[in-house]
Amino acid sequence: MSFPLVRGLPVRLSLGLLMLAIDPSQLGAVSQLNPADASIRVWSSVNGLPEESIFGIAETSDGNVWLATRDGLTRFDGNTFRTLHPATQTGMRENSFGALLTVGGTLWMGARDFLASALPDSFQSYVNPQFKFLPFPRRSIDRFGTVGMQLGSNGQIWLQRGDGVYEFDPKNKVKPVLRFLPPEGEQVSGFYEGYDGRVFLASESGVRERVQDNWKLIDNSPRNVNKMLLTRDEAIWMFAPDGLHKLLKGKATRLDLPGNDRF
Repeated sequence: MSFPLVRGLPVRLSLGLLMLAIDPSQLGAVSQLNPADASIRVWSSVNGLPEESIFGIAETSDGNVWLATRDGLTRFDGNTFRTLHPATQTGMRENSFGALLTVGGTLWMGARDFLASALPDSFQSYVNPQFKFLPFPRRSIDRFGTVGMQLGSNGQIWLQRGDGVYEFDPKNKVKPVLRFLPPEGEQVSGFYEGYDGRVFLASESGVRERVQDNWKLIDNSPRNVNKMLLTRDEAIWMFAPDGLHKLLKGKATRLDLPGNDRF
């Protein structure tokens, strides 16, 4: 079973697993997507999901969907869930994962005090993956470790932590390097590199864009944004605790969503 359009959940903490499938021809105009063109299915603990606190999601080349949870790494083949505790196998006590990312056939996992990777077996399957670990201890001001991962424009992996954003080379696998710090006294709530190379960092005081080696606060940007997306019409979509925001040409708009409009 394959989920080619799964890109991640809209917020760091999501209750239950929701899969949204849309027609690929609609990807260039998501804002004009007709609800009739989408199908949604939800899994929860009622129908097999072992842990409803999901912090990250990724798909491997064999079509399996992986979930980062506070109780391990869960694999979903479209029918059943299986939870793995790879850290326990190496003597580590920590099995809480905060982020997932697939890069060049490798599944990368971010946790509180380490990074992990898994390659497919000789059958190009992740049924019995072999895990490798890289220590990445938290600094004293960081509580949760790695909570976000994104592939950068130069092939690097951006690692989001509360104390800053780190750059990691997945080829050399050396210790991640701290690149960006949040404003003094604040924590990073979100980080994003757009398709055009523009970089954004979110914190308690709003969203900032990297401009000529400096951070510029975006006027009217919401606080504590945890996910961002730059679309080709130059709009910045932002998920914040109070809902979904759209910033276009300097004007910020909060969208009214049906039902529960808080994330």
